[in-house]
Amino acid sequence: TNANMTVQRLPLPQGSRLPTTSTNSSSISSSSTSNNPLSLLSLCLSRSWHAAGKRATTHPHEAALTPHTSSPSKTTSGVTPLLLSIRHNAPPSTILSILAAHPPQILSITPTNATPLHEAALQIDSLPLIVFQRLLQVDASFKSRAATTQDVDGCTPLHILIRSVFYSTPLHTPHHWNVLREFIISCPQACSIADWREYEETPLILTLKAGSFCPKWSLTLENLLHRTVQLMLQHHPRCLEHTNGSNIDYTPLHSAIFHGRCAETVALVLRGLPVASVERRTKAGGETALTFAAMRNENERVFRLLLGEETSCDVVRVRDMLGMCPGHWLW
Repeated sequence: TNANMTVQRLPLPQGSRLPTTSTNSSSISSSSTSNNPLSLLSLCLSRSWHAAGKRATTHPHEAALTPHTSSPSKTTSGVTPLLLSIRHNAPPSTILSILAAHPPQILSITPTNATPLHEAALQIDSLPLIVFQRLLQVDASFKSRAATTQDVDGCTPLHILIRSVFYSTPLHTPHHWNVLREFIISCPQACSIADWREYEETPLILTLKAGSFCPKWSLTLENLLHRTVQLMLQHHPRCLEHTNGSNIDYTPLHSAIFHGRCAETVALVLRGLPVASVERRTKAGGETALTFAAMRNENERVFRLLLGEETSCDVVRVRDMLGMCPGHWLW
């Protein structure tokens, strides 16, 4: 409980210097802050949000403090007032007041190496757009570091956001698109960071395969996937260079075909790749994108895209690990 906590300053990311407040840190008594039921931290822990919003305005230095307990199992270890307010659905005005009191909180790290941006991505259905906008309007260096921070699974906030939108939510609204748009435009470099899970996927590849795992497929979902891929390629075209998994080596084109993205999305991916990518084989089974299209019995538009004028005729004769050409899979 609060009585067993000591208070420490947030650790600085290696090599960085965060701005300090005008309050002398030596004037802050650890015991008085942790035991004071009116401190910002205590108010957030007790979810007294109205009072917490006022406290952040009158005592901004308290936003720079984080609880630290002797037991790493304590859920309060390493979290800040900002993260607590996001996690427990505080009113937007309270979240914004706490953020304004000490913007570097966005760089704070929990025991699972998550930042407040990770937490916000998990809460997309309950947080309004204005909260995401303000989180992404902090100092550019803070925002960039927070947006590219990887948690214990190697996931950036954008990974979490894509999973929240496309893998968990059965209904998709303009709010989901608006939040995705804010994230991608504000931090495009996150589109090419691979996670540390089994398939080492970037946010782009996660998006291309998402339709196969969404609780409910719809034309609205497919349109949202298309617009998300388009935005990623517009603001960070180099994310097409990354494959998923060193032992699998699926390119974004393989993923788009294998997971049944519409012809318009396949065309987006193809336009950003060299022609030879159509002939590239996976390491796992030796399949080309054309092989996957044949396996799925794709529509004529997809085959026309893959067999364009610049594509080598040899692609139709490439055999996979089973000795099968694309034509074999069509029969």
